[in-house]
Amino acid sequence: MNVIPITFNYFCACRLLFLNAYMLAAFMWCSSALVSCMFVLFCFTEMWYGVILWTAVSSLIFHLPAALLALFTLRRHKVARFMPIAILLMGIIGPLTGGVLTSAAIAGVYKAAGKTMISLEALVFGVGQSFCIFVISFLRILATL
Repeated sequence: MNVIPITFNYFCACRLLFLNAYMLAAFMWCSSALVSCMFVLFCFTEMWYGVILWTAVSSLIFHLPAALLALFTLRRHKVARFMPIAILLMGIIGPLTGGVLTSAAIAGVYKAAGKTMISLEALVFGVGQSFCIFVISFLRILATL
């Protein structure tokens, strides 16, 4: 397995975004590119950025269809036609507030343990955070407290 170390800068951030999208596509197609091309994230900022990126992307993937559905079903309502804006704001503000903190906690644990993170782990942690929020919001656990 080839491991390619990368350092964090603005060019690298764009490259990391492209590489994570490539890793997701390779994972979906179950090709051997996933096994032969793992990118290692060494420093705290790389790990944090990878996890928060996937949290934001997966949150938008969950919220965008809901906003489109609300747009088409409530387009003639006088007040509720603005609900898709609120749904999209929740999909953006959530990862920018809570996602930043939890991603920093995950990256901090990895850094304190002296471990490195591969980009696939960043994908799992990022999508996992959004999935947990998705499940909790549908199970209405907070409403029972």
